[in-house]
Amino acid sequence: MMRNAVAVHFHCELESPFHTTQRKYQNLLKCAPYILGTTFRGAILGYLIEKHCTMIKIDELKEIGSKNLIDEFHRNCERECLAKEFFKRENDIQFSFGMFEKKKYLQTTRISLRREFRTASEGALANVECIRGGTGFTFEVILFEDLMDYIEEIREAVEFAGKYSGIGSFKSVGFGKYAVEDMKVEDLGDFLESVEYESPGNLVEIQFDTPLVFRMENLDEGRIAQMISEYLQERYCEITQQSEFGQINLEDLSFRVKPEFIHRYSLETSQKVNRLVMDTGSRLRFDVKDMDSVASAQFRIGSRFGIGEWRNCGFGRFYQMDEEHERND
Repeated sequence: MMRNAVAVHFHCELESPFHTTQRKYQNLLKCAPYILGTTFRGAILGYLIEKHCTMIKIDELKEIGSKNLIDEFHRNCERECLAKEFFKRENDIQFSFGMFEKKKYLQTTRISLRREFRTASEGALANVECIRGGTGFTFEVILFEDLMDYIEEIREAVEFAGKYSGIGSFKSVGFGKYAVEDMKVEDLGDFLESVEYESPGNLVEIQFDTPLVFRMENLDEGRIAQMISEYLQERYCEITQQSEFGQINLEDLSFRVKPEFIHRYSLETSQKVNRLVMDTGSRLRFDVKDMDSVASAQFRIGSRFGIGEWRNCGFGRFYQMDEEHERND
């Protein structure tokens, strides 16, 4: 049985160009075709810290360099606020990627300046690929249990970030501004009961909508199958708060994956974090032994809420391939 939850869907429109770097060449910065869920988490959390934390607390935070110590600092704070819940209940606040409705690109030139000398940095001239202003995008914030009471504060934070802060790179020069066009709330409490699902039998093929973060020295079939099985079980137990169900037995794995690196900015440590991923479009095909109702539920929950590391920020979402998807690819 699902825990009580709502998905707060935002439909937004860029009011200025957006850029987040997916690949960096000598003089070209390629833009990612989506907005990372970690970007929305950082924008919302940044607003909440400024709103709820005292200047003394913020100054103390600036002196802490370890993420674990920063997390502990917030969890042990005597104040009760939504910012504290981000660190106490990480699985109860989740973020999707931002998906553009129709990507419209432009290219602009940026020159990095050395502030101390007010001159251009050596080799700093670069062409930057951006998503044009006027492009629409959607994303969601999922809130569980009593955190559903904070819907309006989440809306407030999202609107503030779009109007004043911006998202993505080059915010200091006005990039990443947006307006919230619409907000809808979807009840997810009966997700497993309400979603129609036809068992595919034992042969299953999935394709990732968002990158899957993983740790692995090589792409070994057996190890990947074990990893996916572990991820599905872990996610199922988190969302249903049940622990008695075992892992799905996945065999005869075949795959077509696109390895990639994700570069994101950590608000807590003010540093970039780089991780290896199976990129969007990667496919896995395997034989599922004993495809029963619990195994089916694990696939449904994994598909909807994401699996793997950084799953609470929209990574690792997938859909099941079928004949219709095959025709559309």
